[in-house]
Amino acid sequence: MQTALERDFGVRARWVEDGSDTTANNARSSARMLAARDITRVLLVTYGVHTARARRAFAAAGLTTVPAATGYVGSAPFGWQHLVHNAEALRLSNLALREWMAGLWYRLRR
Repeated sequence: MQTALERDFGVRARWVEDGSDTTANNARSSARMLAARDITRVLLVTYGVHTARARRAFAAAGLTTVPAATGYVGSAPFGWQHLVHNAEALRLSNLALREWMAGLWYRLRR
């Protein structure tokens, strides 16, 4: 995100949290970093499929989010090709299953 802000938009990133390996850790670390500036509301840029879980994690860390989802997956009108297995369908199934399992894991850890 820092690279995109600086390269594509000419905006210098003021805060960069790059030490987390999970969304929940990112939310907690970001909340701590921003608390020093009394910031409690953030623009949450993430993949569309990941938005709900990320919003829950950031809310649990005390941050209000304004979602700015990217990378939405659309589908063409139904055709015969939808009945044939392909790599893209496998990738999308993997994304959906990963988010479902991660969401379940986050809920169970509470």
